[in-house]
Amino acid sequence: MTKIALLCATAIGALSLAGVAAAAPAQTNLGGQVAPICEITNLNNVLNFPSLTSGASVSDNAVSVRCNDADGAIVSLTSSEGHLESDDVEDSGIGYSAVFTRIPVIGLNLTLNANSGTNDITAFDAVNGGATLAAGVNDANLTVTLNGTAVFAGGYSDTLSADIIAQ
Repeated sequence: MTKIALLCATAIGALSLAGVAAAAPAQTNLGGQVAPICEITNLNNVLNFPSLTSGASVSDNAVSVRCNDADGAIVSLTSSEGHLESDDVEDSGIGYSAVFTRIPVIGLNLTLNANSGTNDITAFDAVNGGATLAAGVNDANLTVTLNGTAVFAGGYSDTLSADIIAQ
């Protein structure tokens, strides 16, 4: 009889609890933010050709490229003068090709042909996003090769800019 009374009491207790509404669980939304970083660093400030003859080249093999955008980035090279311009004879200069690469790791393969003397000539390359680009590489290569020979004595110069922006 005690077993029956105990079972009845348990059943009545369960029925009475079934009518009580359960409290909603406490919740919080979790989140955070990672600052966007797209940068090209460690590019030598000056690259001087040993001679101003066709085929002469200069390189920088330790350029750092980083962009933490998951969609990747657009890398660009811009020549402000459109060639290596004579310091003495305006708009006279030597054409060149600038090649910026890091193919096996991030797929960067960009060539700028600055042969025309047209100011602010730019070339672009799209680079896919990924963990390696987000962490950055420190061994991208910029090589600039002259496509002609200097005609006049004196200095020749151009400003070559490398840039990266998130896609």
